[in-house]
Amino acid sequence: MKQNSNISKLWFQPAKLLPTRSNTPIYGPGWTDEKAVQAFRCHRNTVANLRQRLVEQGLEAALQRQPQKTPSRQPVCNGEAEAQVIALRCGEPPDGDARWTLRLLADKAVEQEIVPAVGHETVRQVLKKRIKTTSVPPVRDSASAKR
Repeated sequence: MKQNSNISKLWFQPAKLLPTRSNTPIYGPGWTDEKAVQAFRCHRNTVANLRQRLVEQGLEAALQRQPQKTPSRQPVCNGEAEAQVIALRCGEPPDGDARWTLRLLADKAVEQEIVPAVGHETVRQVLKKRIKTTSVPPVRDSASAKR
């Protein structure tokens, strides 16, 4: 299986590293941290943290990525803002436009002060959650709407 990104490598490394750290006869003698670092081209802290997680939390925890304690970014839209964007989408598009586009919805949400700033991708994600539960027709991106 070809790995195209660093994220996919993170998922596969623990499974590769754990057998090398074991001292059981099935896997042969345990490797030193430096040998594991060279063999798997990872940082020594990765090996040390993985070993510590294995000892303290067990095999399942060592194979899984640790969840973030705090999110990297706070969500742009809360439930109320999402509801207002959906209500805006269900209404009539502005004069001169045949339908709502993602960029048009994002601009209108900022203009009406629903959110301080929002991108078309965030609007798409909000509407995608809504579309999964209803029969609202999907919104086309402004780039494809002009074709």
